[in-house]
Amino acid sequence: MDAFYLSCELTRRPELRGKPAIVAHDAKEGRGRGVILSASYEARARGFQSAMPVRLAWQKREEVEWIPPDFGFYQKVSDEVMGYLRDLSPTTRVFSIDEAALKATGLNQDAVKTQALELQKEIYQRFSIPCSIGIAPSLTLAKMASDAAKPGGIRVVGVEELPRFLTGLPVRKVPGIGPVSERALQSLGVRTIGDAATVTESRLRTVLGDLAATLHGLSEGRVPEEDWPEDLPTRSLGQMFTFEEDVADLHQALDEIDRLAGEVHQNLRVMGLRFRTVTVQVRWEDLEGAQRSRSFRLPTDAAEGLQRAARALLTDLWESEERQGRRVRTIGVSAHELRPVDPRQSRLEV
Repeated sequence: MDAFYLSCELTRRPELRGKPAIVAHDAKEGRGRGVILSASYEARARGFQSAMPVRLAWQKREEVEWIPPDFGFYQKVSDEVMGYLRDLSPTTRVFSIDEAALKATGLNQDAVKTQALELQKEIYQRFSIPCSIGIAPSLTLAKMASDAAKPGGIRVVGVEELPRFLTGLPVRKVPGIGPVSERALQSLGVRTIGDAATVTESRLRTVLGDLAATLHGLSEGRVPEEDWPEDLPTRSLGQMFTFEEDVADLHQALDEIDRLAGEVHQNLRVMGLRFRTVTVQVRWEDLEGAQRSRSFRLPTDAAEGLQRAARALLTDLWESEERQGRRVRTIGVSAHELRPVDPRQSRLEV
């Protein structure tokens, strides 16, 4: 779904369609430490981008309509759209609040594109939400094709077109490659996907780890070998916090993780839910993001299990090479794979 948070807002403020608008937290008159969460394409044309610090956006605030976020509303719209997709196809897999994939078999490219056009129109007619669709022989390639189709387009990438589609794309277009990995690849002379064919996979692995095989395969025009993911519950509950000043002390960050984990557990308790997976997200001082997850053997509603897992995950991120000594700007805790509480379930299963 395109510019999803902003698109949700336009369903209840249609007078803003075609105008520059952004969704962002209160900027505290230019002193806030949040970022733009979503921007209309008209706002992007004026230099406003998602993840842009609000202190910079505040300097040009007269040029856009500034909308505070309403995450409960966005989740409601997402649940409706994703529910429609699940009713449409049992192969639907939801990956985030605004991204999903469906598997089509036994159809040629023209037939699949016709289905995609119908789907795109139906989603807009039902929910007033625009979307872009990528059609390709793997999830990774379909996501890349969808990105290339934005805004509001449909891109078909068949096997025979892979080299032409991939060769000149920047390596950042590969899912999983962020700014730090991009800079490391550039030091190897790899700026585009095609450049990766000039470097051995083992050398790429020193920079990318397991993702090296995917990048090297793409550089040679090969379809990534991927299993269709299991259909897991996608609903989650989480809390995020942005520090007033970037934090270099692990104990200070752990104190905040404890607070966030407590809030998440309180929300779970109120809603009568258990969880099986805990995720900790961080955004470093340079705005690069990272996350870690841990899954328990069985769903649980134990507060101590949630807190202990969150602390361990943050500590792991803090001590990882991925951090590279950077301070942390934003941290978050979320619980996934939620189930209604079963009073017969033991709290000791964590």
